[in-house]
Amino acid sequence: VTDGGTKLEAREKLRESGYPVADMPALVLVDRQQGGIRRMEQAGFANIVVVYRLLDLTFAFRELGLWPKEAVQAVEEEIKAHQLVA
Repeated sequence: VTDGGTKLEAREKLRESGYPVADMPALVLVDRQQGGIRRMEQAGFANIVVVYRLLDLTFAFRELGLWPKEAVQAVEEEIKAHQLVA
């Protein structure tokens, strides 16, 4: 999830189709940590399950020697540059 927009759209379509969205969990495979989770919470999502956070993944990749330090730093800078203001 980046800004949560597609989750909000999908939730509205499910609501229109009669699904009980208030109790429905929202599964987020990777939170890009750019404000989407907070936006979803503000929109009324009560049960958000986040499997991975992007910065945790990149940290692990660096520690395991899968990504160089520069690549991890580039991702961190990208996230900071695109933080969403809620």
